[in-house]
Amino acid sequence: MPVGLSTTGLSPVPQSRFLDRILLLTCVLPALAIAFPVAMANLLRFRSLRKVFFKQERVGRGGRFFVLWKFRTLADKIDAQGNQLTDQERTNQLGRFLRNTHLDELPQMFNVLCGDMGFIGPRPEMVSIHLWACRRIPGFASRLVIRPGITGLAQVTQGYTCQEVEGYERKLDLDHDYILSRSLLFDLRILAMTGIWMLRGKGWRWKEQSMASKAAVLRALPTELGPTTALDPSERRAA
Repeated sequence: MPVGLSTTGLSPVPQSRFLDRILLLTCVLPALAIAFPVAMANLLRFRSLRKVFFKQERVGRGGRFFVLWKFRTLADKIDAQGNQLTDQERTNQLGRFLRNTHLDELPQMFNVLCGDMGFIGPRPEMVSIHLWACRRIPGFASRLVIRPGITGLAQVTQGYTCQEVEGYERKLDLDHDYILSRSLLFDLRILAMTGIWMLRGKGWRWKEQSMASKAAVLRALPTELGPTTALDPSERRAA
C-alpha cells in the first residue's frame, strides 16, 4: 500500500520529463560502457548473476513503492561468531571506488526509464526510514510531491545522512528549496555540482569514521527497526 501523502492532503505535482529524456539519450552509451565491465567484475567476484545487482524497495512520488537498483558492493561475510562484518571489511577496492564516486548508482537509469525516478529530485528513502522520519519530522512526506532523483540538491550539499532527526530536518529543508525553485537552469547547476561531487569521491563517508563513531550512529537508530535491521548495511547507508 502506498504511504506518505495520504495524511497530508497533498497531491503529486506535474513534472516535465524533458531533461530526463535528453539525459537518457545522451548518457546511455557512456553509461553502458562503464556498466558492462562493472557488471562483469561483480559477476566474477560474487559468482552469481543474482548478486551482480542490489535491489531494494523505496518510497517514490505520491508515496508509491518501487524497486531501486544499484550495483552490489558488499559481500556476505561473517566472523567466527556468525556476526556480520563491517562494511569496510565486506567490500573490496572496486566496491569502495563505486561507492565513493556514486557509480554504483548507474543502474538507476533503468528506474528513470521506467518513470519511477528522475535524474534530479529528492533521494528516495527506504520504507522503514521514511516511516521513521514521518513520525519525527512534521511534513516530511511533502517531499514526495515530485519524483525522487538519482542526484539532487540535498545529495550534493549534504551527502549521505546518518539517521538522526537534525540531519533529516536539514534534508527536508533542502528538498523543499529544490521543489520551490526547480527550473531547467537549477537542474543543470545541480548536474554540474554532481560531477564535482563524484570527482571528489564524496560518496562513502563511512570509511572516514572510527569504529566508536559508527557504534554511536548505530545506537541512535530507532528501536522499532529492530537489532537485525539496524545492523543491515543497506539501512545504515540511507541517503
